[in-house]
Amino acid sequence: MNSVVKIILLVVIAAIVGCSEKPPVEKSLFGEAATTPIYPFVIEGATIVDVNSGRLQQGLAISLKNGRIDQIAPASELTTVAASQRVDASGKYIVPGFMDMHAHPIGLEAPRQGLSLMLANGITGFRQMSGNTDLLRWRNQGDLNPTAYPELLVMPGHILIPQVGDTPEQVRATVQEQKQQGADFIKAVALQRDVYLAALNESAKQQLPLVGHLPEDIDVRTAIAHGMRAIEHLGPDSSLFLSCSTEEEAIRQELAEVPPSLPPALPDFLATLLSPVIERVVKRTLANPQLAKEDRAYDLMQRMVASFDEEKCQQLAAEIAASQLWQVPTLIRLRAMEYGDDQAYRNNENLKYMPPATRELWATVAEDFESTMTAEQRKIMAEFYALQERLVKMFDRSGVKMLAGSDLGGQWLIPGYSLHREFDLLAQAGVNPLKVLQMTTVNAAEFLGREGELGVVAPGAEANLVILSDNPLDSVKHLHSIEGIIRNGAYYNREALLNLKTSATQF
Repeated sequence: MNSVVKIILLVVIAAIVGCSEKPPVEKSLFGEAATTPIYPFVIEGATIVDVNSGRLQQGLAISLKNGRIDQIAPASELTTVAASQRVDASGKYIVPGFMDMHAHPIGLEAPRQGLSLMLANGITGFRQMSGNTDLLRWRNQGDLNPTAYPELLVMPGHILIPQVGDTPEQVRATVQEQKQQGADFIKAVALQRDVYLAALNESAKQQLPLVGHLPEDIDVRTAIAHGMRAIEHLGPDSSLFLSCSTEEEAIRQELAEVPPSLPPALPDFLATLLSPVIERVVKRTLANPQLAKEDRAYDLMQRMVASFDEEKCQQLAAEIAASQLWQVPTLIRLRAMEYGDDQAYRNNENLKYMPPATRELWATVAEDFESTMTAEQRKIMAEFYALQERLVKMFDRSGVKMLAGSDLGGQWLIPGYSLHREFDLLAQAGVNPLKVLQMTTVNAAEFLGREGELGVVAPGAEANLVILSDNPLDSVKHLHSIEGIIRNGAYYNREALLNLKTSATQF
């Protein structure tokens, strides 16, 4: 790469990683609730899917009260319940509401529309993966969680990046500050080794889970030993795959001698001067980070494919499975990045749900991808994506704890629909339908420490349910067959779901 181009790119990346979600103009981000729960409320005739065992329970009825499941009993025993509403779900299947465990809906250009679309697709809760001081304060005041939208399950403060803390002392202070602000977890990206380890250690001390990207120069076993809670995006890039490579020792030595390049901080005057240009470039690069990668990243990807050792990776998977480290693959995000100009994305009929400015941005980024990616780089990315699928299957077979997430906010990721596409890609990688369903329900509840309260159809659990027309254990595609949604005890039939989707096109 030309040295001048590289300097310019580093300046742009400095601006990119320095960005956090901008706080909304009004702290009441989502407006008033659109639907009032009706109690008591009884669902009759459906087959309940036990997501823990995969057992189908027939002949039962569910009564809802005060936002929770009150009773599950034979229909004959609930006929005397004085219900304000009874829903006949005969021949249908009931599963817990889906949870998108890696998403940025609060950072969308049109958050209300995005959240409505998520709910219309059965998503009743999400893990917000970026935050800031204002958002944490407003969330703690109850301004970011109306019941007419999916539940904001957890949220961090500012993402830990070099511009937030580039020394161990600074990052420790930042973790302490986020603890005081009420952050639910710490997210770290692109930190140097000593800073990253300091963040892990301080997070453990503050009893805040640390999640995020695994640096290339930190072995996953080291991250486990220091208490890392979750790796997002299978690394990303080569960081996780290094432990599966026959060249691991040599590459780690190279990384020690020439650490990964980190962007410099922009002086205030320069940031102000370049802000209009930077904002445009930032949006395009955040849409698809592949466009900002150096040649070195593609070289490493190619080496990971060529040196992948099945036996070595099986051993790694077994060690991860025995630990408390979770994986959030976000295959939909990885594929959308690595096939950034795919016609299937460009022609997706659901693009109509995105604001015009977003559609224009994504089309421009696709054109950039098409014009700049070489045939060799495309080949490398295709082979690497196949390896990412292979790793997901290996993790699944080894019992590694995994969650379903979309990374909503990136290019081609449409609210709600992107998580359903993640279901399909997980199945394509070899994960069976029950496991996929568990990744978005009961696994999410376990990760959040809310077993019995979320992710199950059981007395005492939150009344967040999805009614399906087809058996989700037969095929992952049946997770798309949504007939109705219950969110906090409010029932949305097919007409109401269609209205939610229609409202998502009104910008």
